[in-house]
Amino acid sequence: MDEDKVIKEIIELRADVDEIKETMVTKKEMNRVYDTLDVLVKLAKKKDQELTAVTHQQKLMNNDIARIKPLVGLA
Repeated sequence: MDEDKVIKEIIELRADVDEIKETMVTKKEMNRVYDTLDVLVKLAKKKDQELTAVTHQQKLMNNDIARIKPLVGLA
């Protein structure tokens, strides 16, 4: 390779490195993403547990209502 080609390649590589540095995520930024995801996953699990409990409670109440209706003349 002649000197001009080497210089051109170095300039292109420098531009590529600059673009990578500009667009890549840092370890600190990734940790913030993971921390946020951890919070969201915990919240989703909690909501799922609450929904399961509420659904179970609703089933129990529906059973109670079905047993009470005939006693009060609504069935």
